[in-house]
Amino acid sequence: MYLSLRLTRLILVWFSVCSLFGGLFTQADAARVDSLEAALQKAKTSSEEAELLLSLGDLIASDDPDKALQYGRRLLRLETKNAPSYGLAYAYRLLGDVFITKGITDSSIYYHAKLDTLLTELPDDPDKAQMQFLVKRNLATVYNQSGRDQTAIALLYESLAIPGISSYDSITSYNTLGNAFFEMSRYDESIATFQRVLEYARREEDKKLEAMALVNSTMSLDALGRYDLSEEYLLSAIAIIREINEPVGLVYGLRNLAFLYSVTDRKQKARDTMWAAIQQSIDINNLGMQVSIIGSSLSLQDSSMAKAPQLVAMALTFLQPGQQNIRDNKISLHPTLAHYFSRTKEYESAIHHAKEGLLMMNEIGVDSTMDYLFLVENLATAQQQTGRYREAAANFRNAKEMYKAIKEKNDEAAFAQTAASMELAENRLSRERAEAAVALEKQASAANTRLFGLAAIGAAIILGILVWAYLRSRRDARHLSTQKALVDQSLSEKEVLLREIHHRVKNNLQIISALLQKQARRSESEDLKEMIRDGQERIQSMALIHENLYRSEQLSGVSIKQYLRDLTDSVSKSQGTGKVAVDLQVEDEHLDLDTAIPLGLILNELITNAYKYAFPDNRRGAITVEFEKRSDGQHLLRVSDDGVGLPSDYEIRQRNSLGLNLVKGLVGQLEGSIDWIKLESGTSVAIQF
Repeated sequence: MYLSLRLTRLILVWFSVCSLFGGLFTQADAARVDSLEAALQKAKTSSEEAELLLSLGDLIASDDPDKALQYGRRLLRLETKNAPSYGLAYAYRLLGDVFITKGITDSSIYYHAKLDTLLTELPDDPDKAQMQFLVKRNLATVYNQSGRDQTAIALLYESLAIPGISSYDSITSYNTLGNAFFEMSRYDESIATFQRVLEYARREEDKKLEAMALVNSTMSLDALGRYDLSEEYLLSAIAIIREINEPVGLVYGLRNLAFLYSVTDRKQKARDTMWAAIQQSIDINNLGMQVSIIGSSLSLQDSSMAKAPQLVAMALTFLQPGQQNIRDNKISLHPTLAHYFSRTKEYESAIHHAKEGLLMMNEIGVDSTMDYLFLVENLATAQQQTGRYREAAANFRNAKEMYKAIKEKNDEAAFAQTAASMELAENRLSRERAEAAVALEKQASAANTRLFGLAAIGAAIILGILVWAYLRSRRDARHLSTQKALVDQSLSEKEVLLREIHHRVKNNLQIISALLQKQARRSESEDLKEMIRDGQERIQSMALIHENLYRSEQLSGVSIKQYLRDLTDSVSKSQGTGKVAVDLQVEDEHLDLDTAIPLGLILNELITNAYKYAFPDNRRGAITVEFEKRSDGQHLLRVSDDGVGLPSDYEIRQRNSLGLNLVKGLVGQLEGSIDWIKLESGTSVAIQF
């Protein structure tokens, strides 16, 4: 029962997005859609097309969200060409609203967030404040649906702080705020918030809003056990709904009243009231409403009730292929049917509908709620009853882990209650033993018999505890073994994926290098070719990092000795003539990417610079590369050559050289220092970091 009631509450929140007592899609609306579509076919300008697409999308969003989604995406393609613009803002708003209706929370959040960002870039406009208000309120509605109520509350307070919004808009935010408080079990605050909406509705004589506030208030009143006031509110709301002739509101008012009767043990009255709601929904001929009400009614039935088979048949009809069901209908019916079939021991049907319900709930992002857990347990129980013990055990374990996180405080309270019960049991046992001791003095034979009985009971209890502990330890060991295997498999998969990423990055960098080489061949400028070659060498230094990583046993860093050896070999092949020897004196150490990449770029620049300027006229010489980790934890990189040494205009060159400026910037990134040292024969560059 609890599962069905909470799932029904989830659907109710979604229906409230477009107003609990919203109107139906009438024949007049259908005629207007036909007229707008005909005009769209004849649209001559992009602005005319955009206005028609927006009007069509808004008109059919609640009745045919899939088609509204097509209009929204077409509008988005049209307005992207003019970005940023208010046309693009309207496209984002339409798509976000349609995804709310479809129950796809992640997509709705995505487009509303893009709209929120876009509005900060657009110039002031009479509609800007209203759009800023709507985007925050709608985002709050989506977060409320997906269980992120604290975020929803923060956004609602932001919407109320926007200047220039109307009193009615403020009240709509307070209405959503009341729902968020209810979802967080802050029932007193929820009631106070809905009371504010109710006072506004009565002051403005808004009957529809008054009925909505009364119905919404009853949810928190029920949670607090204030059933008399809740019933009074519901009966008043139903009277108002009949007065203003709102058939949709009447259906939901009757449905909520039926649940109240059920909670207060008026079962037959609950079923009769729910059946009246079903008949009303059939008269209205609204598919989504019929599905919701039939699902709600099934939660109040069992197989012994006369109307139960008829309700099941109606529910299964709605799930047949070819029915134009939106996602909300399936979310409402599958879990309810799974729960019903479990009660009637039709376990195969229960398993089918439980799996379909879990799939739907995964898609809308409610896979970490109590509703989801109850459905997992329902599935596991049905699997256990049909002999699928391995699947059942896996689902029970998953539910157990999720319960551990969600109900930690409840578990602590249960533990305290258990401890208290054990203490009472111990006191009772001590008292019985004292009474037995007194009885021993009066009647020895009776005392011996009682003592024997107590010993037998104690032995049985101890044996039972030992057997339970043994079985529990075996089950926990199997669980730990399974979890370890899953973790090992996950780590292996992630390691393979990370190696593939490094491999692809290295290949992409080589492609970039090849493209630069191809471009250089088509140029007759030697200076340009030299600049491109320098760029290729810098790219190669980064590619070597990723090559070493995907070939390495460790993915957390690279072997600096192997990397510097590969790098110096690569630069030597590119720059050397065979007359300059490179001596590598490097301690083996693993460095992470954030250190290895700038270090490789620095070494590339220094070796290239030595080849270019230290050995003019193709003279012979040697370059020495040293790398070590000092006792104070600092690293030292020294590049020395025995060439012609630093030129007299070194300071000027240093300021004008891209390579040397790059070296200085990379040393700064490593939070290090650089020293240029003139030797008797050649130059030495020492870098500490």
